[in-house]
Amino acid sequence: EILEDMEERSSIHSSFDGKFYRVDIRQIYMDENESLKLEEAQGITEETLLAIYLFDETEVLSYKREIDNQKLVAGLIYLESVEEVRRSLLSALIDRKINKYISNMDGIVKKLEKDKYLFVIKQQYTEEIQENRFSLLEDVKTVNIGNEMAVTLSIGMGMNGTSYITNYEYARTAIDMALGRGGDQAVVKDGTRIRYYGGKY
Repeated sequence: EILEDMEERSSIHSSFDGKFYRVDIRQIYMDENESLKLEEAQGITEETLLAIYLFDETEVLSYKREIDNQKLVAGLIYLESVEEVRRSLLSALIDRKINKYISNMDGIVKKLEKDKYLFVIKQQYTEEIQENRFSLLEDVKTVNIGNEMAVTLSIGMGMNGTSYITNYEYARTAIDMALGRGGDQAVVKDGTRIRYYGGKY
């Protein structure tokens, strides 16, 4: 399929036996002096020769993945539906759950206001928490000290921006989207991609 659409050269990525390769394919033609030339040929024919180069990218990709894993991801957590009558005790219990949730990912969390938190984690943990669909959303609902309404929260997370401040701005955009959709959900802004977890939509 690649050869059908190929002009004078092409490059693809492939893997074999646990190794990752960049495969460069170039046409070869023979000039009138019967010398092989790695130059533009006149289309692929039965007489066309192809030179194939394999570049082992395994180590480079491993380093790139490690760099990506160490990137910092910014997040915001906003509490909702916390009854004023029991706010102190509820807040203490919720604080504990939020701190445990983030510390399990070697992250840090800082309370900005009585119902707002900022957290930072390494990117390597984002796949896991998305697979678990932000289990904290359901976990906080189990907090019950006689309160009539279940505690809910919203989470906004920003990642893969060009800087830490960009990730923070992504997180702010994500939390606004979560609240705009009714809350009780998580929104992840990953560059230009948006993903939703939980919620009423």
